Amino acid sequence: MNQELLAKAAQIVQAGSVHGRTDGKIPYCVLALLDLDGSPTTSVITAARAKGLEQIVFCTGLSTAKVKKIEAFPRASVCFPSDTYSVTLTGDIEVSTEPSLKRENWYEALQDQFKGPADPEFCLLLFRPERYSLFLDWQEARGSL
Repeated sequence: MNQELLAKAAQIVQAGSVHGRTDGKIPYCVLALLDLDGSPTTSVITAARAKGLEQIVFCTGLSTAKVKKIEAFPRASVCFPSDTYSVTLTGDIEVSTEPSLKRENWYEALQDQFKGPADPEFCLLLFRPERYSLFLDWQEARGSL
């Protein structure tokens, strides 16, 4: 049963990213980090790309509070919620400025904040899930990836 739920969760996460959408809408999820004082914080963010449950990529600016928090505490949780399901993942997160990854994950809506994928302020957050907590098809499942 968990394998079926994990496969469905991977599809939900994939469809919850900009590069995984087919309807052109900008999807959102919730990113939880630890603040600099160790307190939990959450923010709504768009996933640029997801490789199933292996990696989720977010785009942000190098001078943002998110980057400072990640540099201090490189652990995170991401939740893809809806009225009928919840996919929550916990794992490691890191900041990347690798040019080819920035080009690969760039999407049009980012033009409002950055000059392009080569903008030195533009960076990526690479999230690698290690654990999951799912509520899908009225079933709950928890475990390690």
